[in-house]
Amino acid sequence: MTMAFKRLPMRESVIRQTTILSAQLGAINLSQGFPDDDTFPELKEFAIQAIHGANHQYTNPWGSPVLREAVARKLASFNKIQADPERNIVITCGATEGMIVAMESLIERGTEVISDSTNVLALEAATRRRGQPSDGHCDLAACHRQLRAQVFGPGAAAHFRLFALVSSARDTGSGRTEAGLLIRHLSYWLDVLEALIPHRQPRIELSVMDSPVLAERLADTVRPALAGRAALLTDQPDRTRARGYYAGFALLITADQGRAELGDGGLTTWTAQLTGNAKERCLVSCLATERLTSLISG
Repeated sequence: MTMAFKRLPMRESVIRQTTILSAQLGAINLSQGFPDDDTFPELKEFAIQAIHGANHQYTNPWGSPVLREAVARKLASFNKIQADPERNIVITCGATEGMIVAMESLIERGTEVISDSTNVLALEAATRRRGQPSDGHCDLAACHRQLRAQVFGPGAAAHFRLFALVSSARDTGSGRTEAGLLIRHLSYWLDVLEALIPHRQPRIELSVMDSPVLAERLADTVRPALAGRAALLTDQPDRTRARGYYAGFALLITADQGRAELGDGGLTTWTAQLTGNAKERCLVSCLATERLTSLISG
């Protein structure tokens, strides 16, 4: 009898790739937990008792009742959250299963789910760039609702709609590609601000981060291309926020003399990573449409 095999393209996880690379380079690996201390003796004893015991059968699909009751007690005493162990608590095998359970509970099958529009657009841009000649470029836009975990302060919701732009092109040297991407994005956002909220003192703050080449292109290429609107562009070289998120350059779209933040953006390495080509350049920028419309009528 001949066995039939189908070879699936199995890829290492990002954590595993980092572990392998760290071992090759002799680097410190922060992607996985390698505790220096031994396991607590009490945990070892509990494990031994479990092996010798009779609890070796499948439990309830939503978790052991004893464990769910213990979680409910912890939530009540430590987190001040009242939860019914029979109705509100499910035990999962790892975070991935927990996320799947949450999505299955909240989202109908077949529903389109978007985590972050700039990330999704970068995925699409990388796919399109693979099929383009090296001198081509990709410009994409989308408007989606987002849900962010961070706290944005009084009057700002974590669930909002963003209009996002993502552009990607191959590096041609000396920051020329980045300058071209910046001119396209800045021109668009300046059109929006001048057309919709000229009365709210809009401006775009420009921050070059540790890149003398980009500072030169900002001065000799980007600003001259937008010379008629220079009053709306301000330099913020001391920006620290998102310095590790954006690579070399960031922008912040504001109104009311900087008091109202409408959007931001910057250069990233996303399409370079997704295409496996370090010369690919990517610029993302976005604006919260509901904040913008509130200023139009305000």
